[in-house]
Amino acid sequence: MTRPTKRVSSREQHRRLAPAAAAQLLTFHDPLILTMAVAALVTRATMAALGSYSDEMLRRARRGQIPKPTKDERAARRRGELSPDRAREIAAYDHVVFTRRAAKTGPGQTVRERLGHRAETAPAPTASIVLAQTVDGFPVELRNVEMSVRNVRRAARYEGLVGQLKAGRIRPEAFRSRVRRWKAFTVTGPPELVGIYHFLSDPDTVLAFAIRETFEDIDIWFAS
Repeated sequence: MTRPTKRVSSREQHRRLAPAAAAQLLTFHDPLILTMAVAALVTRATMAALGSYSDEMLRRARRGQIPKPTKDERAARRRGELSPDRAREIAAYDHVVFTRRAAKTGPGQTVRERLGHRAETAPAPTASIVLAQTVDGFPVELRNVEMSVRNVRRAARYEGLVGQLKAGRIRPEAFRSRVRRWKAFTVTGPPELVGIYHFLSDPDTVLAFAIRETFEDIDIWFAS
């Protein structure tokens, strides 16, 4: 009777083959190839060690005794410049944070969706009206355009500045100076409007669009 073959994990395979691979390095005569091979083995072993943490570290993370990692520490960890002990603490910290977030998700909801990210099946966010200008400087009024959540929020901030400009609560020079420094945004739909735009910073043109919109509202009111 043939016994079933026992599956061996990739980590176990690497552990078994590592000594043979290290011995095989001695057969290389090219110094460059030898240096690259040794560096690859050391990097893999170091990264595996940085991702492992002890049960004691995990308990400390659950009790809140591990400080929250800073941006500089995360950047140093990606570059391999962080101390191994601190790198393991960060791995334990991230594990606890993700586990707690995952426990609070609803049925069929991912952790990213619970944190406010749009689901892949959800419709794209839209902005109703955005006064913009093309990369050539031509002013346009975009209506019901699709863009990222971040750009929709930027469009809402821009609309607030336009309201302040119309009400006289912000000077035209200040409006121009503030909006001109904003980065461009990308429209992803509808197809005929897809492209890169800048928020309209010329106060006179913005007020002209506002006056036209006011007359359009008056015409609609009389027609009704």
